[in-house]
Formats: sequence, C-alpha cells, structure tokens
Amino acid sequence: MAKPKSQTSPHEQRFMRQESSKQKKQTARATLPSSRYDDRGDSDDESAGRYLLTSQQIAKRYSISAMTLWRWEADAEMQFPKPKWIRRRKYWDVASLAAWERSFSRGDGVHVSEVA
Repeated sequence: MAKPKSQTSPHEQRFMRQESSKQKKQTARATLPSSRYDDRGDSDDESAGRYLLTSQQIAKRYSISAMTLWRWEADAEMQFPKPKWIRRRKYWDVASLAAWERSFSRGDGVHVSEVA
C-alpha cells in the first residue's frame, strides 16, 4: 500500500517523479511510427505504399553507390521505379520497389548481374 504524499520523504518523491517520467518516455517511444510498423522495407501489404525512401536508403538497401543508383535510373532496360520529387529531393515508394524486386523473382526483369 502506498504512503500518502505527506508521509513520503523528498527523496522518495523525487524517485517517484523519475519513475513516472521514465514510464512516459517508454510509452512515447513505444508509440513512435517506427515501432508501430514492422520492417517497412520488406512489407508487401498495401500500407507499405505510404513509405518513401531516400536515395541514401536505397543505396543501403541494395548495397550500391549513389552512382550505381543514378545508372539504374537512367537505364530503361533495368525498369527501376521512377522517384517522386518532393521539394527538389527524390523519394522512392516502397511498394513500387517491392514490385520491382518481385519482377526479378518471376524472371520478368533484367537481373543485376546481367547489367553489370
């Protein structure tokens, strides 16, 4: 049973405040968008289309350089998805990237090893 506030020491009051702030931070952290959704890049459901990736994230995802990404964009045979321009920056839709990746598993697309 908890003591009334008048019977707790200043140290105990400070400790209780710290504990409540830790709980608030954990709750806030648990509700961040990144924790509400699984791995955004591998999701094939319709909600995946809401996410956009930057060129740096694309390069990391496929282990390529920025120059290789530029070449993929320029190569019509590669059929790499077109980026969306937002405030003079390029963003790629995760759903279109997933569809592009699936085209390789079906054999519809040009494989990366064939391009290089």
